[in-house]
Amino acid sequence: LSDGLQTIGDYAFDQSSALKTMDIPESVTEIGDYAFQKCAFTSVDFPDAVRSLGKGVLYSCESLTAVTLPAGLKKIPEEGFAWCGGLRSFTIPDGITEIGDKAFWYCTGLMEITMADSVTSIGSEAFSRTEALEQMSFGDGSKLVSVGEKAFENSNIETVAFPASLQVIGKSAFNLCTALTTVTIPENSSLTTVGENAFNGCTELSRFYFPAAVTSIGTDAFDDCDAI
Repeated sequence: LSDGLQTIGDYAFDQSSALKTMDIPESVTEIGDYAFQKCAFTSVDFPDAVRSLGKGVLYSCESLTAVTLPAGLKKIPEEGFAWCGGLRSFTIPDGITEIGDKAFWYCTGLMEITMADSVTSIGSEAFSRTEALEQMSFGDGSKLVSVGEKAFENSNIETVAFPASLQVIGKSAFNLCTALTTVTIPENSSLTTVGENAFNGCTELSRFYFPAAVTSIGTDAFDDCDAI
């Protein structure tokens, strides 16, 4: 691709299944929806000039193992890396404030997430069906406010440590996380809401701390939590 290119449009290289490498020019500022869906990339380095990544930008790039995000990006797009089974680890860089719906859905090989303190919301089904992901932690300076509906549903997560800033655990956020044993919530937590079915079927979860700020616990929030 030539220098001076500014936009890569929707579906531009969709299902280019033999495309293994691409040097994206530093001039590119916008990449459209599903632009590289089902390409054969093993790694992608987005230039820092990119300010917008479209929905499903690397959807189902099953050979993908490494991604470098642009420094100015604010949101991990919806379905951005869904079905990228080759990803083993992923760093959410500082400056990202939102992780979109289904951003890492069905990333079955994903074992480690390094989460930036700047993230305030995790979208619906963002890490659903991440069968290899065993733990999720947040730094002392984390600004996380909400975990969306089904965010970790059917994942293999074993432990999660939430920051004091968290206010909402959404509906079915950890539904059927049968390996989950430990949820850490600090005493000074801002948590107000635990949604319906939030921890339904978490059969290994044996305890849960409710801080004083909690005002709502949804229907079936801890249904079938046999160890509690």
